Amino acid sequence: VTMPYTVEQFNTAAVKTSFKKAVAAAAGTVPDNVVIVSVVLARRRNSSVVVKTKILAKDAASVTTLKSTLGSGDALKTKLNTALKKEGLKESTGVTAPVTGSAGAAHVTASMMLLPWALSALHFARVRAL
Repeated sequence: VTMPYTVEQFNTAAVKTSFKKAVAAAAGTVPDNVVIVSVVLARRRNSSVVVKTKILAKDAASVTTLKSTLGSGDALKTKLNTALKKEGLKESTGVTAPVTGSAGAAHVTASMMLLPWALSALHFARVRAL
């Protein structure tokens, strides 16, 4: 997700907490299932950051539900921006549709699913058994 903040502005506890709440609301899950992986300066915009995020889900059916709930294209951006505004944040400047992929994560149980939201994209990834 590309957000119109500097790295310093976004990396405050209040903004990060509000962002996690907004992503969770848009995805139909709880904030504890949203993990901010990184916040980096966007390449083309000095006043924007790319927020790489993962959404945890318990199984493949949950991934399908989250993906459906989030939507794609303009509907996804509108849904996320509505949730961001509700949390008192600025609207995103870039979001793309969820993509399913695979990922390994040693600290996540085998029954967990990871839904990474990276480089202005949502990526859904299933964690391999440990």
